[in-house]
Amino acid sequence: SYFSTYQRTNTEIRALVDLNRTEETISAGLRKSYKSLINWGKRELRLEFFDQGTIGEKEIVIFENFHIETAGRRTRSEESWRRQMEIIQAGFGFMCLAYMGEKLVSGIMVFHGTESAFYGTSVNDRSLMSENKPISHWPLLASIFECKKRGLKTFDLGSMNEIQGDPKFDFIVKFKRGFSDNLAAETYHVVDIGIEK
Repeated sequence: SYFSTYQRTNTEIRALVDLNRTEETISAGLRKSYKSLINWGKRELRLEFFDQGTIGEKEIVIFENFHIETAGRRTRSEESWRRQMEIIQAGFGFMCLAYMGEKLVSGIMVFHGTESAFYGTSVNDRSLMSENKPISHWPLLASIFECKKRGLKTFDLGSMNEIQGDPKFDFIVKFKRGFSDNLAAETYHVVDIGIEK
Protein backbone atom coordinates (compact mmCIF):
# COMPACT_ATOMS: atom_id res chain seq x y z
CA SER A 1 0.00 0.00 0.00
CA TYR A 2 0.96 3.67 -0.27
CA PHE A 3 1.54 4.01 3.46
CA SER A 4 3.95 1.08 3.56
CA THR A 5 6.11 2.68 0.87
CA TYR A 6 5.88 6.27 2.17
CA GLN A 7 9.25 7.66 3.25
CA ARG A 8 8.91 11.39 3.88
CA THR A 9 7.15 14.61 2.92
CA ASN A 10 9.18 17.55 1.66
CA THR A 11 8.13 21.16 1.29
CA GLU A 12 10.06 23.40 -1.07
CA ILE A 13 9.71 27.16 -0.95
CA ARG A 14 10.27 28.95 -4.26
CA ALA A 15 10.57 32.68 -4.98
CA LEU A 16 8.55 33.82 -7.99
CA VAL A 17 8.30 37.13 -9.84
CA ASP A 18 4.96 37.93 -11.47
CA LEU A 19 5.90 39.27 -14.91
CA ASN A 20 2.34 40.47 -15.55
CA ARG A 21 3.17 43.41 -13.31
CA THR A 22 4.84 46.59 -14.58
CA GLU A 23 8.60 47.06 -14.26
CA GLU A 24 7.89 49.76 -11.66
CA THR A 25 5.76 47.37 -9.58
CA ILE A 26 8.37 44.61 -9.86
CA SER A 27 11.05 47.07 -8.73
CA ALA A 28 8.87 48.16 -5.80
CA GLY A 29 8.80 44.53 -4.60
CA LEU A 30 12.59 44.32 -4.32
CA ARG A 31 14.41 44.38 -1.00
CA LYS A 32 14.71 48.06 -0.13
CA SER A 33 18.50 47.94 0.23
CA TYR A 34 18.76 46.77 -3.41
CA LYS A 35 17.66 50.10 -4.91
CA SER A 36 21.04 51.84 -4.54
CA LEU A 37 22.91 48.66 -5.56
CA ILE A 38 20.87 48.36 -8.76
CA ASN A 39 21.36 52.06 -9.53
CA TRP A 40 25.11 51.51 -9.14
CA GLY A 41 24.92 48.66 -11.63
CA LYS A 42 22.98 50.76 -14.12
CA ARG A 43 25.72 53.41 -13.96
CA GLU A 44 28.81 51.20 -13.85
CA LEU A 45 27.95 48.09 -15.89
CA ARG A 46 27.40 47.50 -19.59
CA LEU A 47 25.09 44.57 -20.33
CA GLU A 48 25.07 42.38 -23.44
CA PHE A 49 22.28 39.89 -24.13
CA PHE A 50 22.68 36.85 -26.38
CA ASP A 51 19.75 34.75 -27.52
CA GLN A 52 18.61 32.46 -30.32
CA GLY A 53 19.80 34.81 -33.04
CA THR A 54 23.13 35.90 -31.56
CA ILE A 55 24.65 33.20 -29.33
CA GLY A 56 27.32 30.92 -30.72
CA GLU A 57 30.47 29.02 -29.80
CA LYS A 58 32.41 32.22 -29.13
CA GLU A 59 29.90 33.55 -26.61
CA ILE A 60 29.49 30.27 -24.76
CA VAL A 61 33.28 29.87 -24.49
CA ILE A 62 33.52 33.36 -22.96
CA PHE A 63 31.00 32.34 -20.28
CA GLU A 64 32.61 28.92 -19.78
CA ASN A 65 36.12 30.36 -19.36
CA PHE A 66 34.86 33.02 -16.97
CA HIS A 67 33.19 30.31 -14.90
CA ILE A 68 36.41 28.23 -14.78
CA GLU A 69 38.49 31.30 -13.90
CA THR A 70 36.13 32.31 -11.11
CA ALA A 71 35.74 28.81 -9.65
CA GLY A 72 39.47 28.12 -9.99
CA ARG A 73 38.73 24.82 -11.71
CA ARG A 74 36.37 23.17 -14.19
CA THR A 75 33.17 22.20 -12.39
CA ARG A 76 31.14 20.99 -15.37
CA SER A 77 31.91 19.31 -18.67
CA GLU A 78 32.28 21.06 -22.01
CA GLU A 79 29.30 18.98 -23.15
CA SER A 80 27.07 20.59 -20.52
CA TRP A 81 28.03 24.06 -21.79
CA ARG A 82 27.24 23.03 -25.37
CA ARG A 83 23.87 21.69 -24.25
CA GLN A 84 23.05 25.05 -22.66
CA MET A 85 24.08 26.82 -25.87
CA GLU A 86 21.80 24.52 -27.87
CA ILE A 87 18.87 25.27 -25.54
CA ILE A 88 19.36 29.00 -26.13
CA GLN A 89 19.82 28.49 -29.87
CA ALA A 90 16.52 26.62 -29.90
CA GLY A 91 14.81 29.71 -28.50
CA PHE A 92 14.41 28.62 -24.88
CA GLY A 93 16.70 31.02 -23.08
CA PHE A 94 19.30 33.76 -23.20
CA MET A 95 22.61 34.79 -21.69
CA CYS A 96 23.46 38.15 -20.13
CA LEU A 97 27.08 39.29 -19.75
CA ALA A 98 27.97 42.34 -17.63
CA TYR A 99 31.13 44.36 -18.23
CA MET A 100 32.80 46.99 -16.09
CA GLY A 101 34.73 48.89 -18.71
CA GLU A 102 36.16 46.10 -20.85
CA LYS A 103 36.33 43.57 -18.01
CA LEU A 104 33.73 40.80 -17.78
CA VAL A 105 32.50 40.81 -14.18
CA SER A 106 29.18 38.95 -14.15
CA GLY A 107 27.15 36.55 -16.24
CA ILE A 108 23.79 34.83 -16.02
CA MET A 109 21.91 32.27 -18.09
CA VAL A 110 18.12 32.16 -18.04
CA PHE A 111 16.06 29.33 -19.49
CA HIS A 112 12.36 29.44 -20.28
CA GLY A 113 9.38 27.72 -21.83
CA THR A 114 6.35 29.52 -23.22
CA GLU A 115 5.24 31.02 -19.89
CA SER A 116 7.84 30.50 -17.15
CA ALA A 117 11.50 31.51 -16.95
CA PHE A 118 14.04 29.93 -14.63
CA TYR A 119 17.16 31.36 -13.04
CA GLY A 120 19.88 29.11 -14.44
CA THR A 121 23.63 29.49 -14.15
CA SER A 122 25.36 32.61 -12.87
CA VAL A 123 28.93 33.61 -12.15
CA ASN A 124 30.48 36.73 -10.64
CA ASP A 125 33.99 38.14 -10.24
CA ARG A 126 34.94 37.09 -6.71
CA SER A 127 37.53 39.82 -6.18
CA LEU A 128 34.93 42.50 -6.86
CA MET A 129 32.38 40.67 -4.71
CA SER A 130 34.90 40.70 -1.83
CA GLU A 131 35.12 44.49 -2.31
CA ASN A 132 31.31 44.62 -1.94
CA LYS A 133 30.78 45.76 -5.51
CA PRO A 134 27.13 44.91 -6.36
CA ILE A 135 27.94 43.45 -9.77
CA SER A 136 25.16 40.84 -9.76
CA HIS A 137 22.07 42.87 -8.83
CA TRP A 138 21.42 44.83 -12.02
CA PRO A 139 22.17 41.90 -14.40
CA LEU A 140 19.57 39.75 -12.61
CA LEU A 141 16.89 42.46 -12.55
CA ALA A 142 17.61 43.34 -16.20
CA SER A 143 17.21 39.63 -17.04
CA ILE A 144 13.86 39.56 -15.23
CA PHE A 145 12.76 42.59 -17.27
CA GLU A 146 14.00 40.86 -20.44
CA CYS A 147 11.72 37.92 -19.68
CA LYS A 148 8.79 40.30 -19.24
CA LYS A 149 9.57 41.86 -22.64
CA ARG A 150 9.48 38.37 -24.16
CA GLY A 151 5.91 37.90 -22.97
CA LEU A 152 6.67 35.38 -20.23
CA LYS A 153 4.41 35.26 -17.18
CA THR A 154 6.61 34.11 -14.30
CA PHE A 155 10.28 34.27 -13.34
CA ASP A 156 11.25 31.43 -11.00
CA LEU A 157 14.24 32.32 -8.82
CA GLY A 158 14.49 28.75 -7.56
CA SER A 159 14.41 27.08 -4.18
CA MET A 160 14.57 29.25 -1.08
CA ASN A 161 15.19 26.27 1.22
CA GLU A 162 18.44 26.80 3.07
CA ILE A 163 20.92 23.95 3.47
CA GLN A 164 22.50 23.52 6.89
CA GLY A 165 26.27 23.73 6.73
CA ASP A 166 26.37 25.31 3.27
CA PRO A 167 26.93 29.06 3.80
CA LYS A 168 27.60 29.71 0.11
CA PHE A 169 24.25 28.25 -0.91
CA ASP A 170 22.48 30.12 1.90
CA PHE A 171 24.10 33.38 0.74
CA ILE A 172 22.76 32.79 -2.78
CA VAL A 173 19.29 32.03 -1.38
CA LYS A 174 19.32 35.29 0.61
CA PHE A 175 20.47 37.23 -2.46
CA LYS A 176 17.75 35.81 -4.73
CA ARG A 177 15.06 36.18 -2.05
CA GLY A 178 15.48 39.96 -2.26
CA PHE A 179 14.11 40.01 -5.81
CA SER A 180 10.68 38.61 -4.99
CA ASP A 181 7.83 39.47 -2.65
CA ASN A 182 6.04 36.27 -3.69
CA LEU A 183 6.86 32.88 -2.16
CA ALA A 184 5.18 29.65 -3.22
CA ALA A 185 5.23 26.45 -1.17
CA GLU A 186 5.29 23.14 -3.00
CA THR A 187 4.75 19.97 -0.98
CA TYR A 188 5.60 16.53 -2.34
CA HIS A 189 5.77 13.02 -0.96
CA VAL A 190 8.69 10.64 -1.39
CA VAL A 191 7.75 6.98 -1.76
CA ASP A 192 9.65 3.79 -2.49
CA ILE A 193 7.95 2.05 -5.41
CA GLY A 194 10.35 -0.86 -5.38
CA ILE A 195 12.18 -0.32 -8.66
CA GLU A 196 15.61 -1.92 -8.61
CA LYS A 197 18.52 0.38 -9.41
